[in-house]
Amino acid sequence: MSDSIKSLIMQLSRAQFQAHPFHLVTPSPWPLLTSFSLLILTMAAAMYFNGVSNGGFLVIIGFITTVSSMALWFRDVVAEGTLLGNHTFAVQKGLNLGVALFIISEVFFFISIFWASKGSEPNQLNYMPGTFMIISTNY
Repeated sequence: MSDSIKSLIMQLSRAQFQAHPFHLVTPSPWPLLTSFSLLILTMAAAMYFNGVSNGGFLVIIGFITTVSSMALWFRDVVAEGTLLGNHTFAVQKGLNLGVALFIISEVFFFISIFWASKGSEPNQLNYMPGTFMIISTNY
């Protein structure tokens, strides 16, 4: 079957069971596994930095479990979007809007950091009076 026929069949079957175009996520073990693997990674890094024996080995284990759980989670997301057809046009618009809002929030975050660092610099004219006078009065 061609891709357009597959998507048409999936859209027709979705219309029978679901009255809205949004994707209802099925329960997944990957967020919990990723959070535990990140916990292992951070605790192992703290152990390694403090010189605990086998800390480096645990860092490697934490890194491997984090990368593998993220890869499996991304695999499931891609399968939901492409093979299962759960990412309808409305879902894609929502994902695009979410990414755009995230990028905008990061831009404003960095603007606020630079603004705060620029605003916290002391004004040199207030702290060094008489610096720009041609004739100095301090003899």
